[in-house]
Amino acid sequence: MPLIYIYVVLGSVCKVSCTNSFEMGTGHFKSKEEVSAILESVGISLRSPPDQIVTTCGSGVTAAVVRLAMEWVGITDVALYDGSFAEWGRPGEGEGGPVATYL
Repeated sequence: MPLIYIYVVLGSVCKVSCTNSFEMGTGHFKSKEEVSAILESVGISLRSPPDQIVTTCGSGVTAAVVRLAMEWVGITDVALYDGSFAEWGRPGEGEGGPVATYL
């Protein structure tokens, strides 16, 4: 069985997937209460949001959905890194940033 590596922006915390926020059968967001509970389960609370939240993913698309879910439940001070890992992890001199690798 081949090894599968997961690369992430060094220092980031992978916490929320956009699929957690949706009813998969309909494509609609879950209720605000359910989305809030999902966010709170990973330490992102409407009552006391972290000082800095930046959504990111592989290309920026999923990060936009997570950002929208946060906005929908009232967490509005959220940045979106639209270049996401496609930009951050790009090899080459002067490009990209530090990454962490997980098996």
